[in-house]
Amino acid sequence: MHPPAPEPTRSQGSSAQEGSSPPKELILAAITTVFWLLLPHLLPRYPLPVVTLIITVLVVPLMGYVVMPFLLRRFGGWVRR
Repeated sequence: MHPPAPEPTRSQGSSAQEGSSPPKELILAAITTVFWLLLPHLLPRYPLPVVTLIITVLVVPLMGYVVMPFLLRRFGGWVRR
């Protein structure tokens, strides 16, 4: 029988315990910016499901190829703890 694994602990000064989460804020800012720029132009012309599709097609590559690689380079050590 193996003994139970110890619970992982975090260091006292980590930003995860302070409540700040810069990656989430940056993702929210990117999505909000896309909506702010495009929604006034798209919503009067197209139905909401089409607008949602257009914004999704733009936001998913933006997150996958721009925002997330930046966040991993910037906060990679913090994420891997």
